[in-house]
Amino acid sequence: MMEGDLTEEERKARQALRAGDKTRYRNITIPVIMPQVQAAVGYLSQVFCSGNPIFPVAASPSYEDAALQIDAIMAENSKSAKWIRELLLFFQDGMKYNLHALEVAWEQRPVATLETDPSYKGGKEGKPKTTIWQGNVMRRMDMYNTIFDPRVAPCDIYRKGEFAGYIELQSRVELKRYINSLFGKVSVVTAEKLSRVEEKLRE
Repeated sequence: MMEGDLTEEERKARQALRAGDKTRYRNITIPVIMPQVQAAVGYLSQVFCSGNPIFPVAASPSYEDAALQIDAIMAENSKSAKWIRELLLFFQDGMKYNLHALEVAWEQRPVATLETDPSYKGGKEGKPKTTIWQGNVMRRMDMYNTIFDPRVAPCDIYRKGEFAGYIELQSRVELKRYINSLFGKVSVVTAEKLSRVEEKLRE
């Protein structure tokens, strides 16, 4: 709230409201921020999220085939990992708080697909199969739930900061899915410890 009235009457009204007197009124101007935020987010989305792929690759004619392959991969990753949604939330945080964070990581996910197998139900139906999707994932980090090193500037966290992250609440089913996704990434002992944690949560 923008307070421009510093008169004695305004001070008394503020004290009366704090004491519980709801009959007093203060002279306040409430700034209308949300339309400006939405307009700025719309502009940024047109600048950064309107192309397909979002981050096109340019190359000399001798490397044109490689550039097209990278473009195809980036377009597929942006759709599968929902980059546009995360970027819009990221832009909105920046306009509202002047501070925003985005996690970019390589991720593997189990995905259900169908394959053609003539021996499965006489070839009338596709055979369900689980495959591993891999790609670049963007995740907007909620600034009310983000932990980062306060000793350095936010723009230098990736270079000078000692820690950065967030807390994510997961259900038991999601925790089990996460533990299963760690196969091949962590030792069996660590996976067993996570399984015991899940059992204790279930109790």
